[in-house]
Amino acid sequence: MHTGPGILTMWDCRPNTNGSQTQFMICLRKIVEFDRSASCLAKLLRDWI
Repeated sequence: MHTGPGILTMWDCRPNTNGSQTQFMICLRKIVEFDRSASCLAKLLRDWI
């Protein structure tokens, strides 16, 4: 779940690209819209900002 800052997420940007348009993002806030369309990969443990 995209519960707040520091969540590393991955998603496929375009339909029918077979994963060739995969992008990664680090969440800066809670984003519930991503819970249905993206995969959470990790949570950052140290302060990176």
